[in-house]
Amino acid sequence: MTTIPAAHPTLPELRHPPHDPLTLRLGGRLGWPVAVPSGSPVGSLPGTTDGALVLPAHPDAERCLTESSGSFGGLRPPSWVGVDHRGAAADVWLLDRRRSRLRRFDPCECRFDDVPCFAGPGSGPGQLLRSGGITVAAGRLFVCDAGNQRVQVVLLPNLVVSGLWRAPMEWEPTGVAVDAGFRVHVVDPLNGCVHRFGWSGRYLGRTGGTGAARHVAVGSDGAVYVAGELEVHRIAPGRIAVTVPAGAEELAAVLGPAPFPVARDGSVSLGGSCEPVREQWFDPQGEACPPPPASRQLHLLAAAAVVGPLDSQLDDCVWHRLTVLGAVPAGAGFTVSTHTAQVALSADEVDALADAAWETRATCTELDAGSEWDTLLRSPPGRHLWLRIELFGGGRATPRIDELVLEFPRISLRRFLPAVYGAEAGSADFTDRLLGLFDRSLRDLETRLDELPAVFDPRATPALDWLASWVGVEVDHRLPEATSRELLASSGPLMDLQGTATGLRRLLLLVLGFDRAGACAAGPADEGSCGTGRHPCRCGTVRQACPPRAEEPSRWVPPPLVLEHFRLRRWFEAGAATLGDRAVLWGESIVNRSQLGGSAQVGVTALRGTQDPARDRFHVHAHRFSVFVPASAGATPARRLALERLVGWASPAHTLGQVEYVDARMRIGVQSTIGLDTAVARQPAGVALGSTRLGPASVLDGADRQTIDTSAVGTTAVLG
Repeated sequence: MTTIPAAHPTLPELRHPPHDPLTLRLGGRLGWPVAVPSGSPVGSLPGTTDGALVLPAHPDAERCLTESSGSFGGLRPPSWVGVDHRGAAADVWLLDRRRSRLRRFDPCECRFDDVPCFAGPGSGPGQLLRSGGITVAAGRLFVCDAGNQRVQVVLLPNLVVSGLWRAPMEWEPTGVAVDAGFRVHVVDPLNGCVHRFGWSGRYLGRTGGTGAARHVAVGSDGAVYVAGELEVHRIAPGRIAVTVPAGAEELAAVLGPAPFPVARDGSVSLGGSCEPVREQWFDPQGEACPPPPASRQLHLLAAAAVVGPLDSQLDDCVWHRLTVLGAVPAGAGFTVSTHTAQVALSADEVDALADAAWETRATCTELDAGSEWDTLLRSPPGRHLWLRIELFGGGRATPRIDELVLEFPRISLRRFLPAVYGAEAGSADFTDRLLGLFDRSLRDLETRLDELPAVFDPRATPALDWLASWVGVEVDHRLPEATSRELLASSGPLMDLQGTATGLRRLLLLVLGFDRAGACAAGPADEGSCGTGRHPCRCGTVRQACPPRAEEPSRWVPPPLVLEHFRLRRWFEAGAATLGDRAVLWGESIVNRSQLGGSAQVGVTALRGTQDPARDRFHVHAHRFSVFVPASAGATPARRLALERLVGWASPAHTLGQVEYVDARMRIGVQSTIGLDTAVARQPAGVALGSTRLGPASVLDGADRQTIDTSAVGTTAVLG
């Protein structure tokens, strides 16, 4: 079934039967083109949650970020409550602002007790005038003393006042918060700003534009949020304050959740900390109180919205079917009505339509989550379509509409019947709607058949493990999915070569992305972007890190990667070797065996358990090999394990291989195999004008002019 986006500028030419109709998706990430008439009350429109249409929350049940308690809608403790998380059990501190007393929660007695360090109203250390918010961080309790224009710093658990912080101006500290960098943020409604202090009390500056905000919190994103009675501001690091919606749901991820339930009036539930565990609520003074009354109505009883206009780009289009994806709980539902017209109408014109102008009127009262509900549309032909969606519920639950899928135009199975079944308009419409029951089933079956080839395509199948089992391949999920799909697609040739050096090298080239040297990527060459097929890269200079472009002569060849140890034998062979080439004479000491009465020396020679000294010269390098791969291929233990598992799968059973991870440098005794992981280059003597490119490998010295391949060492060439 062909799908087009909601805002597609043009539609392709209408295909004729027996092809499927076109589809139009709404909702989700595509959004809802809701037509809001002028003067329409906002409360009559559905709300949105994660892109879905739902009933708006009831005003008595909706929490707001601007609540007077400073809890940001219950996302954090009230401003007069601080929580110390250092110990095994969190300590809860409460500032009784009415009596200017600091209280500490006792989980054994399930009550708040006064602490002796704060002695009521006054201007001395430990005394308060018009106290504000508090917070606890790293063993320090910060208390806003607005009447005395200071922030008191109390050391825990000894409750000693260690500092009285002041701003370099007249101010009114009402809320305090500490970020991850141990910077202390104090909100000041008198100056409409947020002051910043270092951990030692040094004044760091201020950020204005917060108005009369009195409460402050630090989000997990590092931003500072301040709330007043009407609005909320966000201060990103190094930026000015910006206003955010007072009911922004996305702030729940960065400000919450609170460690315990918080009511709208600031009451907190600490029953989970009591022994034995029982529900207990405490008011802002720290006294036990009854739980807050539950709201009888969580959502509005009904809401409606008009979606449109939806343009089919087809005159006299017969809109066929509407499919709804969502969920409808018991006692809730929704009704969908439609209206069509040849020309687009304004929002006010649609709002003025009489109720009789709306057709279809299909109602859904039962829809399980993850399932679909569909209905045939019964509106006259028209290019433009409007949908009126009416949600209703009992107040405790809300229907949820995630997406809408519209099919158009109507291509009925009536085309296969004699023409007499469509001779009369009313009968033709009835026949079309009747055959639509079978049309949906047949189209679903055809869709499954159309998508069947993709199931057997390694690069497209959604069941990768299942398809791999057909050829006896086990997918290693430690590898990137794209690599696993390429391995499965190449499994036939690789299995034919399994157990050979050629097969192992081809497998490594595929896994490492060396199997194709694609041309440098799209864009001008001076942009420095390049790509190697499915392994794109970024480089500053094309020649330094990219294979040659397609228009250049190809000089790049994949590295050998595999070194068989028998090639390390550099023995003298009569008639086949010359001194300095392979002229190495070997003897009985090739493995440095200890021989009694002969060469045995403590700490020099070795004891060998293999009783075959006559063939030591063959056993040292026989049946062994090394695999050299870039160090980035083994950046994590999981990737190393996956790579070593692949090497073991492709290696012959009688061989022993080891994987060497190569860094871009020479390390004597560790990584220095010429031609595999090390390249030795000479400094060029000069440059030939017109034939040598200036760069790190060309030198202007006026001497003998000599050209050299300017490819970087270890990437595209080995310099000798």
